[in-house]
Amino acid sequence: MEFQLSKFLPYKEAILAKAAGDLKTARINFARCLEAGREAGGAPMISGLLFRLGDVEALDGQRELAIQLYEEAMQADPGSPLALISYAESLYSALDEPILALEKLEAAELLLSPGWIPSADDISLEGYKYLIAKVRAQIAGSPTGALILPLRRGSPAS
Repeated sequence: MEFQLSKFLPYKEAILAKAAGDLKTARINFARCLEAGREAGGAPMISGLLFRLGDVEALDGQRELAIQLYEEAMQADPGSPLALISYAESLYSALDEPILALEKLEAAELLLSPGWIPSADDISLEGYKYLIAKVRAQIAGSPTGALILPLRRGSPAS
């Protein structure tokens, strides 16, 4: 039987707790999800959970721990455009690092350049482009992003 994270009660509790600002409950439940996910396998799921747990740590002021978890997430699913996009989203939304976030988006775009061959776990190229555009739009909508995006005109996304 396949492990379905979306039906796993601690996952639902973690998402709700994070949204409510109950970081202690979110941390405990994301850790439970991570333990179950590691037993079930699946690099993209493990990577995603590490990013979410890192976001909780970032929101709790644990910047170094958050970065450590983000790096662990990247190692869990190396060479994944989705991992890079998730990293960018976390860098921007949880750590307020728009320049670093844009660098990760650019790295994802480079992976998706002509010749990219999707793995069985990948979403479509159009799906990745949508996610990149979504994070880029979030950054552009911020006061800092509105200042730095024009400076990055030479990026692969321009």
